[in-house]
Amino acid sequence: QSYRELYADNKLNEVYFFFDEIQNISGWQKFVRRMDDSVSKKLFISGSNAKLLSKEIATSLRGRGISVELLPLYWSEYLDFKGIKKDIYSSRGKSKTISLFKQFLMYGSFPEIVAGNKDNDLKRTILQDYFNTMIYNDLVERYQISSVKNIKFFMRQLLASHAKEFSINKIYNTFKSAGLKIGRNSLYDYLDYAETVYLLSTLSKYEKSGRQTELARKKVFIIDNGLWGAVNIKDVDSLSRRLESVVFWYLRSVYEDVFMYKTEDNYECDFVVGGQGRIEKCIQVCLDMEMESTKEREIRALVKACRFFGLKEGWLISLEEDGELEVEGIKIKVVPAWKWMLLV
Repeated sequence: QSYRELYADNKLNEVYFFFDEIQNISGWQKFVRRMDDSVSKKLFISGSNAKLLSKEIATSLRGRGISVELLPLYWSEYLDFKGIKKDIYSSRGKSKTISLFKQFLMYGSFPEIVAGNKDNDLKRTILQDYFNTMIYNDLVERYQISSVKNIKFFMRQLLASHAKEFSINKIYNTFKSAGLKIGRNSLYDYLDYAETVYLLSTLSKYEKSGRQTELARKKVFIIDNGLWGAVNIKDVDSLSRRLESVVFWYLRSVYEDVFMYKTEDNYECDFVVGGQGRIEKCIQVCLDMEMESTKEREIRALVKACRFFGLKEGWLISLEEDGELEVEGIKIKVVPAWKWMLLV
């Protein structure tokens, strides 16, 4: 009605309509279906909530919509955003790419952070504002969380666990030690809410049984390394965790199934990925392999995972090392992450 008053001569069926954060409006589904039926087919709806892209779209729009998940920029998009040609072969191109990749690891890839020449303090301020918006608008307001103190304390525990295993029971005990009252079920709810609003994602351990997979301990990955660094005071210089995080988010965009894998003798392969119930690749992330003990442990875990899933080759993703080796009949491709994410 407002548009008609302003542009009475325009044909509505030729007009593009954009509705942002539509999940905040009760009954939006009926409105959108009516628009689609009688006004325009050029409808774009967006919102910062995972359910908007899955269950709600599928059930409410009855197959009329195409869902697109928009996350912070992936590495190739980051270079496009910067206007950088993807040159992984010339010395000059490689050095420029590696330099930018380290910025990508440290400050993340929200478009506002990547655009322009902002100094690091300004980047940190913007990211802190993002985090506060997600806490207060996306979590507290949307889910009617009564205790802001509890949700902030919970998020600090998850931030400390970025790219590491975490336990709800352990966090619950931390709450008790701090004298904060909360039920375990509320903590599980908080975790679900945080995933739903794209603040983080969890990675499950691979198990043959789907129920065992759900019950197994998980790793947590914050949506963006820059966001993690801006609001976390500990371990922000951990390049290994930052590297594992960008690999996780990349794999999540490419594969239907992404898990971690642990052997019975406690060797861990960072990622096993595939689709339709079949694991296609085993991937280990290792910042560098200068220490012989680290190199042996990471390769041993990768070889064990490949054998378990019947694969003849595995991938070892590093920061800068490149090469190929063979261990116990398993071919291992060693590739720097900045290169691998442009080739795979």
